[in-house]
Amino acid sequence: MSDLLEAAAAALNTPPELVRRSAAARAEATGTSVDEVLSAWAGGAPITAAAPAAPETPQEEPPVEPVTVATAPVAVMEAPTPESPPTGAPQWEPEPAEALEPVPLGSRVRTAVRVGTWTGAALGFFGFLAAAGLWAPTAIISPEDGPMVVVETRTILTGLTLVSVLFGAIVASFSRAAAAWANPATQLSNSKSSTAWWGAATGLILGLIGGAVLVGALGTPIEATEEAAATTQLPVLGTLVLMIVGGGLAGALTAALPQILGTPVALGGEDPGEVASMKQRLKGAVSIPVAGLMLLLLLVLPFAYALIRSAELSPIGAPIVAILTAAGILGFATLAGSRPQMKISLGELMVAVLAIGTVLLIILAALFYAGGGGEDEGSEGGAETVVVVAQL
Repeated sequence: MSDLLEAAAAALNTPPELVRRSAAARAEATGTSVDEVLSAWAGGAPITAAAPAAPETPQEEPPVEPVTVATAPVAVMEAPTPESPPTGAPQWEPEPAEALEPVPLGSRVRTAVRVGTWTGAALGFFGFLAAAGLWAPTAIISPEDGPMVVVETRTILTGLTLVSVLFGAIVASFSRAAAAWANPATQLSNSKSSTAWWGAATGLILGLIGGAVLVGALGTPIEATEEAAATTQLPVLGTLVLMIVGGGLAGALTAALPQILGTPVALGGEDPGEVASMKQRLKGAVSIPVAGLMLLLLLVLPFAYALIRSAELSPIGAPIVAILTAAGILGFATLAGSRPQMKISLGELMVAVLAIGTVLLIILAALFYAGGGGEDEGSEGGAETVVVVAQL
């Protein structure tokens, strides 16, 4: 091989190593030996490629006879008609609410009273601060009673009554809402506006009482003059304590009233007749004292005032007032004894009270007018009074 390699290298004028690699590659490609490739390159016989192997002829298989298979008739099934989905929105059924257990009246009232007491005391404190800003220019320092304020009596009564009406509506509404927040079973079925009106009415009555107590028991009245109206000296510390304590008591009473008169929502499933009967009894228990208080304010107090000021009336003025009072009491007693089954509605009672109050005012005005003439004209004034009363 070395001789063939050198001969091929010399013939091709190529390095032997390169000739050897090229011959190996050519021999592998043509399927011959390396010596044959080198011999051909050195000037020998040309390279003949190896003949490819003849492909094998596949043997023919005998034809297979087709097998006839009996096919059973296939039942044709109709394709199912797809159901169209519902076009409406899915109906959402809310979960049933839990049944509320009725709360006893005492528990509801205690919860509302606690809220009303603190709310009323807080409103009384802030109300005093607001009033102190208005009363500051009239403040004085007394050597005996300490700091005091001088305020017109009419201003005290009017301002305290109006503020009490507003605070009563606030306390009643807030105590009802706070009790419902603490326990949903204490919610009331009546409207919230009725609760506010009840609170305002209660505040009106308590404001009048509180103003009378503040002026009569705590203050020092100063009589009116030609240049100034009647005023009252109020001690600052005592007024503050009275407004806080009185505000707490008034708030407790104002908060308890809607719970007593209202119907809880937890009683919605109970017998309506029994619930209505219970409400009627509670309203009667509250309305009767209130009606008595109104009668006291409209009838008894004016008569008492007239008897106290009887020295300024005509000589027969005091006896006439006493006779009218006794006649009215005896007349109501006789009517009640003779017809015990007779019932009077609240509207009829209020009309009668207004009529009696109107007549009373006319009589008092006539008596005071007749009494202003002095002792010399006493008999003439008395005669005029008798004529006025006879005409009524």
